[in-house]
Amino acid sequence: MDATYQIPPLTGELIEQIIYAMENQNEIAVLNLAEGIVTFREDSSGMDSTVDLPRWSSSDGFDLMVRFASRNHDAELKKALSQGRGVFRAFKNVLDRDPALKQRWHSFKRHEMEKVVTAWYRQLRKREGGHEGNPEMADVLLEDFSVVFSDTEPDDGKLLAALGKDGYAPFSPFQDASFVSLLAPDNSLVGMLVYRKGTGSWHVVYYGVAAPWRGLGLFRLMFESLLGKAAKADVPHVLFDSAGESMGVGSMFEGVEGVHPVSMTLEIPTSQYLSCKKSPEEGVPSPYL
Repeated sequence: MDATYQIPPLTGELIEQIIYAMENQNEIAVLNLAEGIVTFREDSSGMDSTVDLPRWSSSDGFDLMVRFASRNHDAELKKALSQGRGVFRAFKNVLDRDPALKQRWHSFKRHEMEKVVTAWYRQLRKREGGHEGNPEMADVLLEDFSVVFSDTEPDDGKLLAALGKDGYAPFSPFQDASFVSLLAPDNSLVGMLVYRKGTGSWHVVYYGVAAPWRGLGLFRLMFESLLGKAAKADVPHVLFDSAGESMGVGSMFEGVEGVHPVSMTLEIPTSQYLSCKKSPEEGVPSPYL
């Protein structure tokens, strides 16, 4: 391998690419170190900057299904897994009849596959000579961080100063709030998510990750930890606000059944709007106007 190529950081986006490729049983994918993306081997022929992804077969997928059925003590899933031919379809049919069970399966599968990816990545870094990005993060993976829940505000003014305008807070966020704190391996506070507990839903009102630690999937780690806590508390919905640059995190919810917008904020340029309107009556029809 060309020594000028560096192993890319294991971001949430890269983990998604790797897991998707692992589950694709029809084509063999590799990690392209030159571009930091996953690509198919046939598209990378002749390149010396690729490494093989973790091995994942249908038997690995079946073992995961068995473990999930055992953990959930679900008789229907166990029955589906014991029928032999068509077992994957039977398993999916059971999940389709129970949306909550289906969501737990997807969360369990991602968590377990992510552990496979991070273990593979750690070995890859040792074998290929590490990482020349932020040296503070050279040996850090998501599994090295700690998520802490509390009902009192973390005592770290430096974090809030570091987040500043980069953290999203639509209004005074800390009154009557609960907190998700993200601790780095040295126990320093590097991220925070603030939410309020309501009847039937929890509402995230503030979130942010300190700048040096962004791009590693740490927001996802905090948010999915909160979702897990909400599920255990039988809270059916979590409301999530975003604005400005933070709207980009909305892409992580794409494709999840049941996610839908409940409001929208528009920034209207006053002079441009007024100059393009022909009359006060002209506009978008609405039953409320």
